[in-house]
Amino acid sequence: MEVRALASDKKGVPDLKKGRFSVQVGAFSQKENADRLARDLTNQGHRADVMTHDRGDAVFFRVRVHGFTDLAEARRAEDRFRKGGYPGAMVVAE
Repeated sequence: MEVRALASDKKGVPDLKKGRFSVQVGAFSQKENADRLARDLTNQGHRADVMTHDRGDAVFFRVRVHGFTDLAEARRAEDRFRKGGYPGAMVVAE
């Protein structure tokens, strides 16, 4: 397990608006569908990949766009994806 230090202000309070964020654009039960979306997003210039999530009773393939270091930036990207046809897009802290 990776442990990272959080950015903090002068009083030592963590700044939760800075860090590593991604936008989950889709989740699929079939890997081929996730791979297709990740390829399309990559061809559009995004840093997209597929992450496998085993829920115990089912396996899902999550497509995430990476590279955001500021929560506001990730939220703007989330909004663009939602307006671009991915209504379930959501920001995820990495």
